[in-house]
Formats: sequence, C-alpha cells, structure tokens
Amino acid sequence: MWDYLKSIDEKAYEKHRQWMQLALNLAATAGDRDDVPVGAVIVDKQGHLIAQGANCKEKHHDPTAHAEILAIRAASQVLGNWHLNDCTLYVTLEPCPMCAGAIIQA
Repeated sequence: MWDYLKSIDEKAYEKHRQWMQLALNLAATAGDRDDVPVGAVIVDKQGHLIAQGANCKEKHHDPTAHAEILAIRAASQVLGNWHLNDCTLYVTLEPCPMCAGAIIQA
C-alpha cells in the first residue's frame, strides 16, 4: 500500500515535510484571523523558498486572495517572470477551480 514512499529517500522526504509544515503554519495563521485556513509555499528548483501565502479573503475583502494566488503573485515578482517552471507548490488544501487555473497558467 505504501510502496510509493520507498521511492523517496529520507532526505527528500524531510525537505517535503519541512515545506508542508510551513504551509500548515501559514494555514493556522489564516485560521487565527477568521479566514479559511489555507497556506501555500513555493520553492525554486534549488530548494529555496521564494514565496508564501495564506488566505486573506476576509482580511482584504477580496474573493481572489487565496493562498495559492498570493503565493503565485509573490513568486512571479521574485523571479521577474510569471512562468514558474521548475518550482514546486506546497498547499494545504486541494486548489479550487480558480487556483487550479492559475497554477496551470504559472
């Protein structure tokens, strides 16, 4: 049942776990301010954090202020390019249709 985990070495697993934990922490922050608790982290191909986001729909009164959208916007600014090829997105909840579309575009 868990055979797919055998293909991930311990070092890689710990890196993925680290980034997901950061996304979970961001989600908790969003929840603490009465937003839907979702967090997102984007890491470049070298494994460096380039962007993060937490839901801010309620805080900013903005229906597009989803964690994924905010992280994608920030990553695009950091890279100076909206093509986020070779980047990895960690997100705490399955993306909605809007976010899924933005992820595909990026």
